This record gives sequence, structure tokens and C-alpha cells, in this order.
Amino acid sequence: MKSKIHIVRPYNLSIIAATMVVLLIKYRNEVLEDYWFKAVLLIVPAVLTAAAGYVINDIYDELTDSINKPSKQLIGKSISKS
Repeated sequence: MKSKIHIVRPYNLSIIAATMVVLLIKYRNEVLEDYWFKAVLLIVPAVLTAAAGYVINDIYDELTDSINKPSKQLIGKSISKS
């Protein structure tokens, strides 16, 4: 179970989300009642897209990861490619 969570790199995703929140707070020009709702509609798809990109990258770089960092390889060892 740990490897299934680790494959989307939650630490990196939290940095992406935190960066977006900080920038949205810093550059907000108007005060809107539904501002946070719009912010969530911006942040969630960006984080999910990044998570999908991490998974796709691990799938396509399976051979390279087996050579460069065999102890950290997830696809093919603890998680099947399918």
C-alpha cells in the first residue's frame, strides 16, 4: 500500500499545491466571496495532472530506473505495469 501512495510523490504534490496557494494569496486583486472555491478548482486539477504525470513517467522510464536506481524502482517490482 505504501508504494501505491509513494508512486504519486505526495511530498512533491504538496509543494505544488502550497506554491499555488501562496501565489494566489499574494496576487489576489479582488475580494470575492467564492474566491477559495475558484482557487480549489484551479489547484486540484493541477495537482491531479502532476500526479498522473509522475505515474506515466515511472511507467515509461521503467528500464532507465532499473539501471540507475534499482532499489527505488516501483513499476515492475512492487506495482505491476498494467
